[in-house]
Amino acid sequence: MGRVAGDPSARSALVLGLCGLAVIVFWKKAPARLRHVPGPLAAVVVVAALAASTQADVRKLSVGALVDAVSLPTAESATALLTPHALGTALVFALIASAESLFGASAVDRMHTARCGGRTGARRWCWC
Repeated sequence: MGRVAGDPSARSALVLGLCGLAVIVFWKKAPARLRHVPGPLAAVVVVAALAASTQADVRKLSVGALVDAVSLPTAESATALLTPHALGTALVFALIASAESLFGASAVDRMHTARCGGRTGARRWCWC
C-alpha cells in the first residue's frame, strides 16, 4: 500500500478501480431502463470515460496494435490446422467443452428436478 501512496499513476489507477467497483455494486439501484446493460459493461464505460475526461495518468490499451496483430487466414495457415498437434488440441478442447456442458446440465437437473420435476436430457446433447 505504501507504493500506491507515493506513485500518482498507481493512485489514479486505484481510484478508477474503486469507481468501477462502485458502479458494479450500485448498478442494481440504477433505473430499470439502464439495467438492461450489464453492470460490468457499465463500469468499463464509466471508468473509460472518467480516465479520458480527467486525462488520468494510467496505462491505456492501444487498439491499433491489436488490429495490426490480427490477420486473415491464408491457405498455408489453413493447412496448419490439419497437423496432428492441432487436431489433438481441438479434440481436447471438444472433450473439455462436452464435460463442462454435462456438468452444467447436471447442476440444472438437480435444481430443476427439486422444483419442477423435469430433466434436461443431457445424454442426447452429448452425442449430437
